[in-house]
Amino acid sequence: KAGVGPDKAVVIENAPYGVRAGVAAGIDVIALNTGPLEDRYLLQEGAKILYPSMNAFCQDWDTLNR
Repeated sequence: KAGVGPDKAVVIENAPYGVRAGVAAGIDVIALNTGPLEDRYLLQEGAKILYPSMNAFCQDWDTLNR
């Protein structure tokens, strides 16, 4: 629907199954650990970057969006 290929998209997820789905689609995944899971569960599914909170992600947005 966005009209872009997987190389131009990004998935932002906080659940292991969502990370897995993004990776399976060939899209880079940024994980936000906003819940009780250990970071390793999100990273094991293939997240390229992991942030410990939405605030940490937002603070880095300008750097990511280049």
